[in-house]
Amino acid sequence: MKKSIFFILIFLSLFISCQRGKSDSFALLEKKQKDKVWVVAHRANTGEGQYPENSIETMESCIANDVDIIEIDVRETIDGHFVIMHDKTVDRTTNGTGNVSDMTLEEIKQLLLVHNNDTTTYRVPTLEEVFKIIKGKILVDLDIKFEDSDSYKKLIDLASAYDVQDQLLLFLYDKEDVESIHEMAVDLQILPRARSLSDIEYLKKYGFINIIHIDESYYDDMAMKKLIEGGLRLWINTLGEFDELEKSEKNGFESFFYKMPHVNVVQTDLAIDLMNYLKSKKMRN
Repeated sequence: MKKSIFFILIFLSLFISCQRGKSDSFALLEKKQKDKVWVVAHRANTGEGQYPENSIETMESCIANDVDIIEIDVRETIDGHFVIMHDKTVDRTTNGTGNVSDMTLEEIKQLLLVHNNDTTTYRVPTLEEVFKIIKGKILVDLDIKFEDSDSYKKLIDLASAYDVQDQLLLFLYDKEDVESIHEMAVDLQILPRARSLSDIEYLKKYGFINIIHIDESYYDDMAMKKLIEGGLRLWINTLGEFDELEKSEKNGFESFFYKMPHVNVVQTDLAIDLMNYLKSKKMRN
């Protein structure tokens, strides 16, 4: 009898472990990819070209392909709901027209996403729908397209309600917002953008900041190497030039890391290709 109970407990432990998924906190990802490069899927794009940007379907593909982080864009409707949409308007990415901030959630949910100039059957996700599918499975960078502090507070409360705080990054465009946002969101990671080396020095004083978004314009090998050795993660993008070079010449990632070897979080529209490249170079487990 005791032996049977023991095996049942082991089974339940393994089952729960599987249910938790691949990466349900930044600490677990750091352990899994220690001293390696993390991959971020820009607008949840894997590079497969099958699904619209910022759609539930492409997020699920990121999870299935073991991407480290998905980046998505959050806007608020006129009736106070959060939806995933990069642009100010729905014109480019759906079969509708108008500003997201002027539309109700019901109006947004009637729209169909457009992909490769074709109207699909996929719909604009809400942030709640995203939280449901990512819980315990993948980390998410929220590029928030509003500035109202009440809306920030509402978003943070929503994250708490779904218990996904450990999985979220809040991207900040302005370093001056760090203290006020951290005060509201002490359980969430903050990802500030540094526009200069002096910005990085400013941000280093905050012990709760673990990742900083840097720019190619001031990248310096020695400075970046020292920052990484000090425990920081430095995020930069291959979007545009390097992604296009990878698609056309198959040497975009090689060129990127030759030019900027001391970065350890990379955002791309070609997440699967980048993961394969990193594995081939022993830069990813």
